[in-house]
Amino acid sequence: MHEFSPYLALAVTAVLAALIAYLLARSINSSRLLRLSSEKDAEIARLAQLHQSKLDNVTAAERQKHQQQLEQAEQRFRERLDDQFRNELSVTVYPFVNTRSERNWIFRETVIELGYKYQLLVRGLPCFEPHTVVVESKREKEVDEEMVEILKTKALQFAEAAIAAKGGAIPGKVISIAKTTVSRIK
Repeated sequence: MHEFSPYLALAVTAVLAALIAYLLARSINSSRLLRLSSEKDAEIARLAQLHQSKLDNVTAAERQKHQQQLEQAEQRFRERLDDQFRNELSVTVYPFVNTRSERNWIFRETVIELGYKYQLLVRGLPCFEPHTVVVESKREKEVDEEMVEILKTKALQFAEAAIAAKGGAIPGKVISIAKTTVSRIK
């Protein structure tokens, strides 16, 4: 039989000891990692709860601030209405903008009027129609290029048709002169 050498036994023992040490370290690290993970999860949950409570406080404060501003605006509005009813006569003034557009065959015209309207109120109720004051008026006139092109084409077609219907020796020359004139106008 073969005798095992003491070195071989020592080497096998060392490998087994290293394997056992590795497995122990791995189990210790995994339990440590699980413990650290659960600690981190608890810390994250605690921070999330703290953050949510801060958000709730901020939104509650914002809601309360908004509610106060709304109540103040309502109070100012009520006071203005009361002032209007207490006074026998008052005048309301407000701005206006009127825009008119007109379109014909060749032109597009836009008129813009800026100004204000005022109206007499008796105890807060409107009296008569509002009076309009135009402060500034602006008129813009544009040429409809598309329509001009269509009219040029139609005029040239009518001229060609009229010359062709008339006949004669020089209709081709007249048509070329008309085309040259139309192209210069373009």
